Amino acid sequence: MEKHVLELQINLSRLGFQPGPLDGYWGSKTQSALHRFQSEYHHPKSDGHTVDDYQRIEAALADSRDRVIALTGRDFERIFPNAPDSYLEHLNEALNEGCLYGDRKAMFLAQLSHESAGLKHFEEIASGAAYEGRRDLGNTEPGDGKRYKGRGPIQLTGRHNYRRYGTLLSLPLEAIPTVAAQPQVGFRVAVMYWTDKALNSWADAGDYRRITKLINGGYNGLEDRNRRLKRIRNILGE
Repeated sequence: MEKHVLELQINLSRLGFQPGPLDGYWGSKTQSALHRFQSEYHHPKSDGHTVDDYQRIEAALADSRDRVIALTGRDFERIFPNAPDSYLEHLNEALNEGCLYGDRKAMFLAQLSHESAGLKHFEEIASGAAYEGRRDLGNTEPGDGKRYKGRGPIQLTGRHNYRRYGTLLSLPLEAIPTVAAQPQVGFRVAVMYWTDKALNSWADAGDYRRITKLINGGYNGLEDRNRRLKRIRNILGE
């Protein structure tokens, strides 16, 4: 992966522009995302990624992070009454990193709340044996099902995903998968997954159903996710 292009893709995704796969390669989708950013922010278009482009995107990120992103202790307690207070610092770092303000924040928190039962479970209760042999998850070696069971607030599952987000975050998730269950890592993984799937753009479009599909692979628990979203919106909107 070309480091600077990958950084550009990640930041475009955080701002709500879909650059295609976060792969570090400069292609038509990344260029199109850059052009959409330049058009919306009234910057001159460029045919390639320039120093000025990077500086303008960094400024846009900084401006986004000046918005009210952090979750207050009171709101955290109301949304996640059974979660340790120590989680708040790591969660706020993730919200800031992903530019998760406004309804983006509510949608992100609702998905995490459903996946982890209110931040109660950072490791899947089931053994993971059901994922054994799931080549679509990258589980090609004996024991991969249990080894790469769901972990973290977003329940990262499968060797492929552990390798993918370990690479993007420069963490040894594939080699030491239990690291994903540590709060200081799990929230970073969750926001990188959100960024990788360009979910800010779907949040900005108000498409919570699509967000659920991209996180779950289907629509399992959609009613509960919607119920949690409504409650969190009410709390944050008070």
